[in-house]
Amino acid sequence: MAGNRYAGTPRRRTLLVVCGLLLAVSLRAVGDERVQPIVPGDPVSVGDDFLLELEFTYPGGNEQPELSAPEYPPQVTSSGEATIEVSSRLSGAFGDGRQVRVRVPLRAASAGRAIIEEFSLDFGGDVVRTKPVLIEVRPRGGGEIPFDLVWHVELESLYVGQTIPVSLEMRNLREAAFPDDLQVSEPNNAEFVSVPGLGGIQRKSIGDVTLLTIPAAAYLLTPTAPGELTLPQAQLRAGGMTRTAAPRSFTVQELPEEVRGTGAYGQFDYTFELDPPALVEGSSATLFVRLHGEGNFDQLQLPSFQSHEFIVAGEGVRRRVEPSAGGYQGSIEARYRITPRRAGTIELRVPPFVWFDSAEQRVARIVPSPIRLDVEARTDTARAHEELAERRPLTVEEIERMQPANWYRQPSSYLSLIPGMVVLVLGMVVRRRRAAAGSTALLVGLFVLTSLLGASAPPLTPDNRVAQAVEAHTQGDYLEALNIYGELMTEWQESPGLWYNAGLAYLGAGRSAEAVYSLRRSVMLDPGLSTLRNELNSVEAELELDRQLELPFVYHPDLFFLLMIVALSAAAVLGGLSALRGGAIIGIVLLCFCGILSLGAMVYSAQVLEHPVTVVGSEGVSMRRIPDHEAGAWLQLRAGSAVDASVRHGDFVLIRTGDRVEGWVEADSLIGTGGFTVSGNGR
Repeated sequence: MAGNRYAGTPRRRTLLVVCGLLLAVSLRAVGDERVQPIVPGDPVSVGDDFLLELEFTYPGGNEQPELSAPEYPPQVTSSGEATIEVSSRLSGAFGDGRQVRVRVPLRAASAGRAIIEEFSLDFGGDVVRTKPVLIEVRPRGGGEIPFDLVWHVELESLYVGQTIPVSLEMRNLREAAFPDDLQVSEPNNAEFVSVPGLGGIQRKSIGDVTLLTIPAAAYLLTPTAPGELTLPQAQLRAGGMTRTAAPRSFTVQELPEEVRGTGAYGQFDYTFELDPPALVEGSSATLFVRLHGEGNFDQLQLPSFQSHEFIVAGEGVRRRVEPSAGGYQGSIEARYRITPRRAGTIELRVPPFVWFDSAEQRVARIVPSPIRLDVEARTDTARAHEELAERRPLTVEEIERMQPANWYRQPSSYLSLIPGMVVLVLGMVVRRRRAAAGSTALLVGLFVLTSLLGASAPPLTPDNRVAQAVEAHTQGDYLEALNIYGELMTEWQESPGLWYNAGLAYLGAGRSAEAVYSLRRSVMLDPGLSTLRNELNSVEAELELDRQLELPFVYHPDLFFLLMIVALSAAAVLGGLSALRGGAIIGIVLLCFCGILSLGAMVYSAQVLEHPVTVVGSEGVSMRRIPDHEAGAWLQLRAGSAVDASVRHGDFVLIRTGDRVEGWVEADSLIGTGGFTVSGNGR
């Protein structure tokens, strides 16, 4: 008996020691867990005092804990000193457990939802932390708990020319709400461009409550001068409440001296390409200089390419950018037409590009290696056949060939569908009769001939006036040529050739705005003609209009009209002359589907062609934020700048530039909002 009793004693002692250690570890683990504070269950009102309490058991010695409070949000303030009560209780042979109670007196200062971050208690190096808590404060006298409206910006210091996203956020919402009215004043010394859709809804959980942050508006901010930049106060109405965002200030400093030539801030990759890579004396190549990356694409400048060894003609700058977290992301491509001045080996040097690297916060530079270009000497035969690279007006025959038929607009053109319908009807009535098949073929031929003759558009009849206008244009008498072109266009307003010649005549007369408008009209009458589009790009590049609205590229609706006629007629003929089985039914369905697609494409391209052309009519036109003569001008537009006009308000028109910037300009400063008559005497 005694032997058995003493044999079990070590096992009991071991078990007690293990249990004691586990208890001590579990108690000690309280210091690593976050304690849930006790807060009022119901919302408090502005001016009310309330307690935030902490109660937990802490294992350890007799150290008096030190309380560290977080920075309180604006909705609550401290109303007194926090009290800490620590009581000891015997927990066994392995240490004392201590009951800790903390009371923090607070006062509701303003209405809203306050998130109080963690408190911490330091027990001689062992720290106990609390979980964040939500305090809801109602307005005095009752009412809904308002959300917060704040400017959200990631940075506190900016550089001149740096583009950053800025958002106006509705924070601490329990349910989604969207703005009913928004009033935002633009900051001074900065460009402030609205970019809808930047950012998204964010969610944050505090205990069992999920709070939403919703961007009410998003902008791209670009400082234009050093010093202090302030986002002014903004006001928003949503969910029946009106809230105000406090101003937000930043420090703006100059870019380093070596970067100011480009004004570029971001992260970029700088490349170039020559096409073709080999040249013959007198021939030309296109030099493509490209910049890819993310940064202030709306502000930076590519270094211009110049060379004593080449004749250089700029062919324009194309920008493909979209808003991003770093400003804009995308690319810029500058094109130059270069012609060597001599034969032999020539060194082509592309200028370096310098920018301020946003990631490494230092000046970065790319110096492209020079290209050794072997230019082959041209032969005498090549010299004899070389043509002068100068603009010339279209001849009478070229104007006539360019004239579109516009079948899709003429009701008689749709008679072309009748032969197919006749075949379909006769095939169903007299099916399986050979005599009827011969009659059907004859009727088809007669109807096709008749309908196509009826569908033909009246041609541009080249009378003496066209020849006189082209002759005067060729001789350099641009004003006389414009007067004749104006007379001709009273009859042929939709002649791309006449509008093209008028654009070149305006260019020769030094009237750049009318030249751009006329050339754009010629392209919009038939966007598929590459000759007209290329000349427009060349003219706009020479006029340094590098931020133009891009013209859409579509084929003329007549092409889709013919495809529709062919597809639907073929479907009708197949249905009238074949047995409606298997493959024939599939063929009919596919042809009908192609016909419907062609109809949709015809309608779309016709709508594109009818989009109005609008350009700025003179230099220095001022864009204003509001349609008021007393409003300050914030952007100057150049003559010939292509814009998109939308709303008219009194003497002003709301426009959008190629940079997607919107503003108001006076209606009489634009070409295209009213009638435009080609004339050598002015608009």
